[in-house]
Amino acid sequence: MESCIYGDELDVCLWIVKKLKEGDIFLNKIMIKMNTKKKLVLKMPEFQEIEINGDIFLIYKSDVDVLNKIMEIQVKYSDLKNDDFKSIQAAINEITGYIDEVLGDGAVFKISKGRPVSVALAVEWLTDIFSVINSIGDDYIEEMYE
Repeated sequence: MESCIYGDELDVCLWIVKKLKEGDIFLNKIMIKMNTKKKLVLKMPEFQEIEINGDIFLIYKSDVDVLNKIMEIQVKYSDLKNDDFKSIQAAINEITGYIDEVLGDGAVFKISKGRPVSVALAVEWLTDIFSVINSIGDDYIEEMYE
C-alpha cells in the first residue's frame, strides 16, 4: 500500500477509486470515517432574570458588554461639570438608555416609578446591575465545572 500520494486532485481521486475497487480495507475504513457525520450541541443558557424592586427583568447583555459600557461612560463623562446641563442630560439619557438595553425597554421608568433619575443614580444602578450579571456568570461557570 502506498503511504503518500503525489499529483493533482484528479490523480488523487483516481487513486482512491482504484484502491476502493481493489478492496483496500484500510482505505475503506478511512472513507467510512471521513463520511461519518459528527453532531455537536452547544449549551446556551436561557435568558437570565433579575428582580429589581419586585419587578422581574430579562438580562439582554453580557457582563463584558456592561463593563465595557461602564468604562466608556467613565471616560466620556469624567470631566462632567455641574453647570453643563446639556452634557448632564446627555449622560443621563445615555446611561438610562443603556440600562433599558440591558433590561428591556421601559426598565428605567419601571424602576424609578416614573421619577427623574440623576447621573449619579443612573451610574449606581448600572454598576449594581453589572455586579449581579457578573455574579450570574460566576455561578454558571461554577455549575459547569462542579
